[in-house]
Amino acid sequence: MKDCSLPTPTCSSCSRCGPGDVVETTATITRVGNRSRELSFVAKVVCRGRADLSESAAEVLAEPLEITRATGVVVVPARQD
Repeated sequence: MKDCSLPTPTCSSCSRCGPGDVVETTATITRVGNRSRELSFVAKVVCRGRADLSESAAEVLAEPLEITRATGVVVVPARQD
């Protein structure tokens, strides 16, 4: 995952994820236009890798840790009738 250490209007870094972490992502439609949709994305770590126990060990977090937020826009081309 790219380190997004400088927040921008479309991406902000909240925390870090590391090797062995389990990441959950969600996308929500936040605005609907005639041909466009604006989406909001959130990524959260739900399990932390525990390399100190074994290479494949992980620990479930009591509360998910938000690592990144982003927004995006999808535009559908106009119909060609």
